[in-house]
Amino acid sequence: VLRQTPIPEGQPLPYGFAALMGYITGDGSYAKGDVIITASEPETVEHLQRIADAHGWKLTRDGRFGYHIRNAVRTGSHDGTSAKERLREYMTPAKSADKRVPACIWQANRDDLCAFLAAYFNCDATVDGRQAGVVEFYSTSEGLLRDVQSLLIRLGVFSVLRAKRGRYLGKVHLSWRLVVTGGEVVR
Repeated sequence: VLRQTPIPEGQPLPYGFAALMGYITGDGSYAKGDVIITASEPETVEHLQRIADAHGWKLTRDGRFGYHIRNAVRTGSHDGTSAKERLREYMTPAKSADKRVPACIWQANRDDLCAFLAAYFNCDATVDGRQAGVVEFYSTSEGLLRDVQSLLIRLGVFSVLRAKRGRYLGKVHLSWRLVVTGGEVVR
């Protein structure tokens, strides 16, 4: 019903954390071992590198598209805290079907909110080449897409959540898609 809801004027998150949480929510994990994110676009890898550098972490390629963020050697300019340890202060590890928008993003300022959504969009959204002006987010987590829908409303962007029934490994598979169309895409 609401076309837009207010955005809190929260304190800024540490440099790059909102985007890092967006990448992890979309195509990453940090439940066991180091933070790992799947990334294929050079711009995303460069962004991850800047975030890692700013915190004294090391970005290491693993396979074709996997990138680990690891603790680098302690130096005088950084506290030596690993990415996984720092992220646990801001988000809870979860499997794909259980992922949600991190609690701190609900209190985030506009810049951090936009950084989170941009990174998440980069991972879990597509611009449909067959239909002009259609953007879709896909997830196995209905709760996550409901959260994203609520965040988009803060920016005045209307979207529609739909169930997507398909087949995966010969079995019925239920996932979700959040659709943004027309002028809402521009907004």
